Amino acid sequence: MNSNFKNYLSYGAVMIAPMVLMSLLIWIFNLGQNKAIGWISILVFLVTIFFVQKHFRDNVNEGLISYGKLYGKTLIMLLLGAVMMGIYTYIFYKWIAPEELTKMLDMVKMQLYEQELPESQIKMAYEYNEKYIMIPGSMAFFSVITTVFQGAVIALITGIFVKKKADSFTEIMKEIKTEEE
Repeated sequence: MNSNFKNYLSYGAVMIAPMVLMSLLIWIFNLGQNKAIGWISILVFLVTIFFVQKHFRDNVNEGLISYGKLYGKTLIMLLLGAVMMGIYTYIFYKWIAPEELTKMLDMVKMQLYEQELPESQIKMAYEYNEKYIMIPGSMAFFSVITTVFQGAVIALITGIFVKKKADSFTEIMKEIKTEEE
């Protein structure tokens, strides 16, 4: 495995670790119904991405990186981290807390009843969710998609503050140095 891949993999793991920890804390303390927790999770993800980008810039790229390169490399880290998040999500819903899927299905059923839909539509929607959506594989897939999407948006914002572009001479010399190695 080359060192770039190892860097991206380790930074991706660091990006996802706080989200896994938050997920476990939410489950342990039964905070799933608290809407403020969702905003706190996004804030934690934002801060994590910011510090990972900053650490990457300072320690891997010698303190200088353009916005485009930073964003591209952050997306690679996010993709790898999102795959790890998907694996965690699958394990969580398959073996750690399968009862959480039942709780979510019950919430879906309540929301369907609140919409005052006919009983046949409620039954059909519930069965569809039970069979295709609220299963560990689907939850893992959606966690990967959500993580990448949210991370990509956050990285666009944080990258503005983290980028530090060198002057043209320094960039050219850095590229020459890279080609010689």
